[in-house]
Amino acid sequence: TLISALFLLYYTFVLCPQVLYTGALAFRKVFELDAVPLWVLCLAIGLTGAGYALFGGLRAVAVSDCLNGVGFVIVGLWIFFASLQHLGGLSALFDEPSYLLTLVQHSQVYDNDTKSRESGTPSIPWHVNLTGLLLAQVYYWSTSQLIIQRTLGAKSLAEGQKGVLFAALMKVAGFMFLCVPGVIAMVMLKRGSAVAGHAFHVDRSDEVYPEVVRAMMPRWSLGFFAAVLLGSVLSTFNSILNSSSTLFAVEVYKMYVSR
Repeated sequence: TLISALFLLYYTFVLCPQVLYTGALAFRKVFELDAVPLWVLCLAIGLTGAGYALFGGLRAVAVSDCLNGVGFVIVGLWIFFASLQHLGGLSALFDEPSYLLTLVQHSQVYDNDTKSRESGTPSIPWHVNLTGLLLAQVYYWSTSQLIIQRTLGAKSLAEGQKGVLFAALMKVAGFMFLCVPGVIAMVMLKRGSAVAGHAFHVDRSDEVYPEVVRAMMPRWSLGFFAAVLLGSVLSTFNSILNSSSTLFAVEVYKMYVSR
């Protein structure tokens, strides 16, 4: 029960705000909705997701995950290849090999105040990748109710095993549309690249991906991206709500309230 309570606190005060914030920020940046406060977008996404989870349950989350996953792969690969084409090919990434190093003590760190990259200490020290981060990933992918509820909800053991293997495959391939766009943005900034006659720029480090999307995707396709983005945010948010309700019902309500 104590562990479940810690999970519930983590979902409430850390994970849910993080998901809503990142989704609302990307949505506002891509569609240039600077006049709309972030809390309004967060509230709209949260209420939509809450209603969706309330009436749909885990089945609705699972079905929407499949559709959103296909859309996210299409958009992610689109941005990946469009960005590489803009730079001149895959070899352009290796013009700055220091950007690709991971196990380093010092690297180019973006400063939100000066809006430039300067040599500094990475937010995640290199040795954490070999120690603490490994344990965190094992916890997240193997014990978190948010993740394993999909496997536990499979109609058979074989179907659950297939789902886990496919998810692992997508996780390995995910670096192409989750990590590489950030490296591409760094190269574009250093080169002073222009997109549609305007210099590519990033005001804050958490706006890198939305800026790359807005620069690489034609305007007529932004509606498709909006659907995929909103679906992905709602999928994660709904999964949090569903897992939270399960933990509360089984570990708190059933044990201490309705005994």
